Amino acid sequence: EGMGSGSQAYGFVIGQSFGQGDFHLEDAYGEFHINPNIHLRWGQFIFPTVLSSQADSGTLLMINQTIMGGWFRAWDLGAMLHGEFNQFYWALGIQNGIDGIADEYRFSLRAEFRGNGGAGGGGEFRQEGALGVAPGLAYTVGIAYTDDDGLSPSTGPSLKTEVLAIDAAA
Repeated sequence: EGMGSGSQAYGFVIGQSFGQGDFHLEDAYGEFHINPNIHLRWGQFIFPTVLSSQADSGTLLMINQTIMGGWFRAWDLGAMLHGEFNQFYWALGIQNGIDGIADEYRFSLRAEFRGNGGAGGGGEFRQEGALGVAPGLAYTVGIAYTDDDGLSPSTGPSLKTEVLAIDAAA
């Protein structure tokens, strides 16, 4: 994974996977820092729908992601406005969605409360477990909503994905 920063006002991330001889572009986005607490991201990224979808595969406690983490661990093109105020984190995003570049989009919203720095170290690049967190109980409680109208094939019913997720980790 390559990470860079041009100044305090913007940065970029490029991440890839070389699993079993294949190359997969994972994270490829730019980020503009509107102010220290509000950021605009655009490009290919994982929207933070549930906590377990954000844990990097190299930092998992078990062999695989949780079921919910696996469902929402998908890189997609789009834009996200996100920020932090004290112990509160929020994100609002629009991405291509399940139908790719067709006419429907995925809209997502997430809010979190991060006690004592948050579970897994807080921030975006989380890990499962307590490695690297502050002493004491660190926890995160979050709620997310996502709506993706999905595919509308002419030969069958449309596929609509609408999810309300509430999760917590310590």
